[in-house]
Amino acid sequence: MGEPPLTQDQKNALQELLKRNPNPLEEDQVKQLLQQYLESRGWQVKVKWGQTKGIDIEATNATAHWIIEAKGWARGWEPQQGNYFTTAIGELLQRMEFDDAKYSLAFPDIPRYRGLWERFPSLAKRRTGMSCLFVNKQGGIVESQ
Repeated sequence: MGEPPLTQDQKNALQELLKRNPNPLEEDQVKQLLQQYLESRGWQVKVKWGQTKGIDIEATNATAHWIIEAKGWARGWEPQQGNYFTTAIGELLQRMEFDDAKYSLAFPDIPRYRGLWERFPSLAKRRTGMSCLFVNKQGGIVESQ
């Protein structure tokens, strides 16, 4: 039987939500796209799927080590996206135990996360060396310092 059809108001609300969130990726989808991206560039990648504790993505190659904390689109709910952003920063800071590693956040490429990253203080970015990866549903990755 399936679900009942959406009303016009529901369709309009969904369109508005998707307009604000052009890449509605869940956390594991962000991880999967990053894994594919990194492996295609010669990295060896370990991923913690679902709610498994620990480093979300740990990638290594012959000369580098990369730690990535990933989050999803939070079903488009902007207050939760703000919470995910600050939580990801805290989790990544707690994982900063390797002197030789690069550290990055990873989010779906949506305006809310880009705005949060742009407002994150430059001084904090410089002192931590942290970058942010924006992932789109086609597998495109943009890194921002």
